[in-house]
Amino acid sequence: LGPQVPRLEGAAEEPEEEEAGAPEQELQGEDEAGAGAPPRRSLRPRTTTGNGTVSVKRPAARAKASDERVPLLKYAPEGTLLLKELQRLAGGAGPQGAVCDVKVAAEHMCSSNPRVKSTQLWGSDTFTDESDLVAVLMHQGFYNSAVSQPPGCLLEALVSVRVFPPGHAKEFRSSARNGITSRAWLGKHLASSYCVERCLLLGKGGTEVELPGNPEAKQVVPTLVPAATERLVNTRSSAAGSEKRQKFVQEVALMYSLSNEPWHKYSLHAIADRGLERQLWTCARFLSEVLFLESHETRWEISRVVPEDDAHAEQRVETFRFAKCPIMPRADVVESGVPLSEDKVAVLHEDLVWEDLHWGPRGLEIRGELYPCIRMQWLKRTIQSSTDEEEEDEDDEDEDEDEDEDEDED
Repeated sequence: LGPQVPRLEGAAEEPEEEEAGAPEQELQGEDEAGAGAPPRRSLRPRTTTGNGTVSVKRPAARAKASDERVPLLKYAPEGTLLLKELQRLAGGAGPQGAVCDVKVAAEHMCSSNPRVKSTQLWGSDTFTDESDLVAVLMHQGFYNSAVSQPPGCLLEALVSVRVFPPGHAKEFRSSARNGITSRAWLGKHLASSYCVERCLLLGKGGTEVELPGNPEAKQVVPTLVPAATERLVNTRSSAAGSEKRQKFVQEVALMYSLSNEPWHKYSLHAIADRGLERQLWTCARFLSEVLFLESHETRWEISRVVPEDDAHAEQRVETFRFAKCPIMPRADVVESGVPLSEDKVAVLHEDLVWEDLHWGPRGLEIRGELYPCIRMQWLKRTIQSSTDEEEEDEDDEDEDEDEDEDEDED
């Protein structure tokens, strides 16, 4: 078929005109003879329509379809070829960037990938062109970073990438997301950058699965995880003392707060329920305590709120208040009263039920807004509501009545 292509395209002519025209005559005879003529292979793709006729795709239509396609690149573990292709696309891209598809073989979609093990990625949402694509997929939550071996049914992954020209991203910060930590690019980055928009897995049986991303690393965890523990630290076996000779010891989770006082490190283990009984739930702990949370710059307070009207005490729903409070030493907070009064705090959320508080490894999420938490502290509640005081008075009266009855019986 190769020598006949130039003749059909008009680029060359055969020396003998009679032999050159023979195939056209045979094709005409085939149309006249119908099914009696032997079948011949066509050089142009043909599709059969519903009425049995054959339609030939024109070169113009084929060129138009190829223009609509995005460039298809191939992932290589060394990253050099893909880096050059990304830089080439970024050179002709506008401010919105250029979209391309990258095909990644199944053997590279695992945590044992050398570039993933060495964390070859710089940035958080937009990454440098030197960043490894598989590491970026794991960092953005498209693919599990704990997969050491790719699944046997996986054929390849098709990743849609948007490439930006140099100077699009002002900085590339480091962040820890979905079990993998990216690096920060300290100097000025003069090359291109990219971000991942879509990831599609192709199976060996022809199945296609689109993976949802988790770039914000959101994870809602129930508080009922009493089995969760702090991470264990490996110690020297030759150290003096029986405790220090143990191979693993529990990590000490104490940190200094913004008021330079020792607080507990925030973790899911510290906020988890302590058992299955109702009095061991974390929400029940707010009956007598108030929780304070801190980030690197801000301190918050979570306290239980009881309405003053206690006409329907059996049907009331416990609500909570989330407020931003000033940074004060513990002695001043206790002296002012726990929880703090409304004139000393800025209330951010009111009438919260316990289901509105979503505890995650990075912090507390309330009504779609994430508050990063690093430290935490429980303080004894010193200011009781009028309802609680009435309940205590009733309990005292009941105890006095019981004592009087006992004395009468005596």
